Amino acid sequence: MERLEQVLQRFRAANITLKPRKCRFAFPKFNHLGHAVSAERVQPAFEQLKIAHTEAPIPAYLDFSLQFQFYTDESDTAIGLMMRVKQELA
Repeated sequence: MERLEQVLQRFRAANITLKPRKCRFAFPKFNHLGHAVSAERVQPAFEQLKIAHTEAPIPAYLDFSLQFQFYTDESDTAIGLMMRVKQELA
């Protein structure tokens, strides 16, 4: 509990706000950004990776004859880019 208090004080000092509905405490293990996180380690959530690579849409090699669409987003600290290729599913 002492460490949690320290972390929350640091957030407050840095003027970082948290949304209570997005906060979870005292979980022995949880998934975050495709990784299983526990007190012992952080590891890829292999089940999620397996599903992502065996169910539609399945990643494929790029077909440069198709049209590409790019979506971007930015903030003060990061830039995100998503590339989409429109293709018909068989």
